[in-house]
Amino acid sequence: MTQDAQNPIPTIEVGQTAGDGLTLWCAKEALRQGELRIASQQTAYANFMARANACIGWSVTLTAAFCAGSTQPNMHWFIFPALFTTGAAFLSAAVFCSRKMGVPGDIPDYIMNTEYQTELEVTQTLAMRCQRDINFNNSVIKELKEYMDMAFILLAISTLTAAILAAAHHFLFT
Repeated sequence: MTQDAQNPIPTIEVGQTAGDGLTLWCAKEALRQGELRIASQQTAYANFMARANACIGWSVTLTAAFCAGSTQPNMHWFIFPALFTTGAAFLSAAVFCSRKMGVPGDIPDYIMNTEYQTELEVTQTLAMRCQRDINFNNSVIKELKEYMDMAFILLAISTLTAAILAAAHHFLFT
């Protein structure tokens, strides 16, 4: 708060106001926040790739074990959990299919050759382009999440199926 000698009522610093540059500040802040959001989406995308990689490793290992187990006498039922882990591997592999993602920042040529006449117009347009990329990235991340959710569910089903069938086999054949 500030207080001048002629006005004993303290004033509060409020920054930009509606008639004094608030719109430009909002556009700049929207662009900054959008770039932060896109950067966090890139991190989420990388995390999905790491999870998919781990899931493929576990799926292949479990599939090999279940297939080996299914070759034993009276253990052919091990093929069922192997099918679930194979499905998990394929769903995880789908995460690696080529997908474009919006990235932070914009194309310098677009900014240099803009048709707009003011800083406000350019900044607002860049913020809206950022919003478009955020929306697109959200759809990609949602799709990756669905693949990974199903892959992990199949992994869980496979191990539960194997455990239940192994227990049933034990009680039936011993």
